[in-house]
Amino acid sequence: MRNYDLSVMFDSSKGEEEAKALQAKLDDVIKKSGGTIYKSEFIGRIDLVNTFKKHTQAFSARIQYSTNNKGLEAINKEYKINEGIIRLLNTTLESVLNEEQIAELVK
Repeated sequence: MRNYDLSVMFDSSKGEEEAKALQAKLDDVIKKSGGTIYKSEFIGRIDLVNTFKKHTQAFSARIQYSTNNKGLEAINKEYKINEGIIRLLNTTLESVLNEEQIAELVK
């Protein structure tokens, strides 16, 4: 399995609760495909520099996780199906902090 960093922008017109529900759904997709989530962070409303699909604001979230090809395919399928997701950027990470290190940084 490889480590990834997923940055997601959600439609702001549907509200913050809907954005958090979509983030939870992405977390479930990763877990069901056999992946491990190291960090899942809801950033909140952001102003977009460029307009994407006629949106000037979006809710943003960031997820650091590890998964296999099956998990990547599931995430891409969810992105194509779900209209509440405006954009996503999935990058490969060389290393990710383990859960204990993340807990120490959050304190």
